[in-house]
Amino acid sequence: WVGWILYENGEAETAQSYLENALERRPQYPQANWWLANVRFVGLADPGGAIGPLEVLLGFPDVPEDVRAAAEVMLAEAKASS
Repeated sequence: WVGWILYENGEAETAQSYLENALERRPQYPQANWWLANVRFVGLADPGGAIGPLEVLLGFPDVPEDVRAAAEVMLAEAKASS
């Protein structure tokens, strides 16, 4: 949660670092993948960097439908922009 809170407070680069560290410890954490994708895509204007976390996120079977739909749209936009 610290990474997302940092992002919400305008600290995208620091947020990315926290989220990457969280995923090193727990790679199968869907929420952290979603947050990292948003930080990279929106906060850091790095659509290419969002592709990996989005693909990991979409590989989880229990992602809420609204998040899955948003992630699919973001992934398509990220691929088109890269």
